[in-house]
Amino acid sequence: MNPSFRLKTILVVLVVVGLLMSFLLPANVQAASTTLTFNPVADAYINQASPNSNYGTNKALRVDNSPLIHSYLRFDVTGFSGAITSATLKIYANSSQSTGFAVDELSNNTWTETGIKYNNAPAPGAAINKSGAVKKGKWVSVDVSSYITGNGTYNLVLVTPSATQLSLASRENKTYAPQLVVSSAAGTSASPTPTLDPPSTSPTPTLDPPTTSPTPPLASPIPTNTPGVSGDPVLVGAGDISICSLAGRTETAALLAQTPFSAIFTAGDNSNEDGTLAEYNDCFTPTWGQYMKYIHPTAGNHDADGYPDYYTYFGAAAGPAGEGWYSYDLGSWHIIMLNTGCTGMVSPCNDAAGSPQELWLKADLAAHTNKCTMAIMHQPRFSSGYHGSYTAQQPFWQDLYNAGADVVVDGHDHDYERFAPQDPTGKADPVNGIREFVVGTGGAEHRDFNAAIANSQVRIANVWGIMKFTLHSSSYDWQFIPVAGQTATDSGSASCH
Repeated sequence: MNPSFRLKTILVVLVVVGLLMSFLLPANVQAASTTLTFNPVADAYINQASPNSNYGTNKALRVDNSPLIHSYLRFDVTGFSGAITSATLKIYANSSQSTGFAVDELSNNTWTETGIKYNNAPAPGAAINKSGAVKKGKWVSVDVSSYITGNGTYNLVLVTPSATQLSLASRENKTYAPQLVVSSAAGTSASPTPTLDPPSTSPTPTLDPPTTSPTPPLASPIPTNTPGVSGDPVLVGAGDISICSLAGRTETAALLAQTPFSAIFTAGDNSNEDGTLAEYNDCFTPTWGQYMKYIHPTAGNHDADGYPDYYTYFGAAAGPAGEGWYSYDLGSWHIIMLNTGCTGMVSPCNDAAGSPQELWLKADLAAHTNKCTMAIMHQPRFSSGYHGSYTAQQPFWQDLYNAGADVVVDGHDHDYERFAPQDPTGKADPVNGIREFVVGTGGAEHRDFNAAIANSQVRIANVWGIMKFTLHSSSYDWQFIPVAGQTATDSGSASCH
């Protein structure tokens, strides 16, 4: 047979067979499996410390056991006709935690992203699975196949037994939104949502602006008389400053613009979320960051979450990298900045007697014989606030008390509290005691007080504001200044020892 004719015959046969197969096979036959990826249609976290607050538009989800913080996610699963073979929840970690989180069931479908609060949140159901240890900058995968069984709406709750808060990216973080990856054995599907592969590296997440109403601009440009002060120096500041979804940092920054000052202090938690460089740049820089060259910062526990970004952002102003303790003189006063939020920065946390920081404090006090001395740190030795008193700071207080220090300023509890002069054990001492001010009012979520403890003189809750100290040669004036629209204030004067 002619080879050319033979080739033509084969081609004709193949075409005919192909046409017959197209008629005989069902049009919806697919490969062996279908995999689709879904992003949440709603997510939010709730916080026992702020039971009436909603965090549905925050760029992070959070879990904690003290206070109780749970995260809620809702997924709509569609497009499957075959049996579900696997389902995996994938979440990007903004911080690290050795315990990780558990994923619980939730049959209640009535909660809403912008309406859920601690006081109205449905209780989690049975546990599905656990994540294990979580590492910052990595995707975390949890098998939830036992719960995701087909098309439908599914609610998940993230909880943890750990008292170390964990931050995870929410759906408002467009680059690292949570994912539910679902596979079925076979079947037709709707148009799939593209599967997002984890990044090959671990870049800092790109943080989008909050979807709530934009943060208002500062009330006015920096006045010409700021920071210039005629007469004795003025030190202003606060702790617990910048939460990206709250306007508090902007409102307290407006007070800085209206108050002549010589220097600014921070009492820790400058970024009160995850302490990442992106958060500092996005949320701290446009507000308090306008006054960077005047700021003397201290580190808080949330700043430590983003270590070493705290030192990258503040540079030499934060003190030696990895330590964070330093001192300076302002007028006739000696100002000491201590690092009590040192988790992840130094190990061990250097607030114990005999630790490098405590030994440095003793030497610094001995080397400076100023008439008046102030120390600024994050966690308070004494507090009637939500977190309460921290006995770990007693060695610092003992050194300060022995050296005749006059004032200690703290943050951590999101309130304002002034104490009468007292010794390191909490005994009133009007002659040699240290007066403590808790000023965690820089812009973080408000918290209420517990029962007042001994020597507490003034307590102001649910108000943002800054502290103003006028530092005279042998005395000082204090004034708590609330943000616009608030009237709660406190002021007074005292002599140095």
